[in-house]
Amino acid sequence: MFDHIGARYFPGLIFRHTFNPKKIPNGVDVRFTFTKPLPDAPILPRAKVNPQLIDSKTVVYRLESGQDFLELDYRLFPDGLHYRIDRYEAVPIP
Repeated sequence: MFDHIGARYFPGLIFRHTFNPKKIPNGVDVRFTFTKPLPDAPILPRAKVNPQLIDSKTVVYRLESGQDFLELDYRLFPDGLHYRIDRYEAVPIP
């Protein structure tokens, strides 16, 4: 599905991750785990949800109840910059 976050090929895209609100009534954590540690101040795509750095290799976007999509905006992302993804998870909040 995904192998990277960033502008590896083209920086002018917006990716939308859409969720069924009936299946995530309390919200969802969208978790990206990377193959290598991120830099100290990683450049991440713009989103309406602030990313949380869990550790040096994991970023989580938390969608609260009522939010049914996450948009990652790469239009201002530096060309060629990308981070390889090891795992992508969408974990419902209990």
